Amino acid sequence: MLIYNDTFKWDGTRTSGKTTICWWPGSYNLKIIDVSLITENVHMLKPYICIFSNTGEGNSIGSYTHTQNFLKRVCEEFGLKIDKTLFIEHFSDKKQFEVVHIKKTINGNL
Repeated sequence: MLIYNDTFKWDGTRTSGKTTICWWPGSYNLKIIDVSLITENVHMLKPYICIFSNTGEGNSIGSYTHTQNFLKRVCEEFGLKIDKTLFIEHFSDKKQFEVVHIKKTINGNL
């Protein structure tokens, strides 16, 4: 089931005590799919798939810190568990995809 398929924008300011994605405005194309609703008899280890790509508008999330903040914000906004979500970045100019692996430490930090 498709949860979201639109442009995800940020303004670069801190609001509501949430961490900023980065200090400059930007946007990414974002598609979120819940595959657990497609397969009833199979338990998915990562039931959510999040595919994102740069729109070319505003700032990119090129650095590790910005990518981590972006993924955390997406999970906060859509109520997803970060360890139950498969993140895939689509590089449309190169026609390739890259799986982003999120690893939690023992104390639960990313």
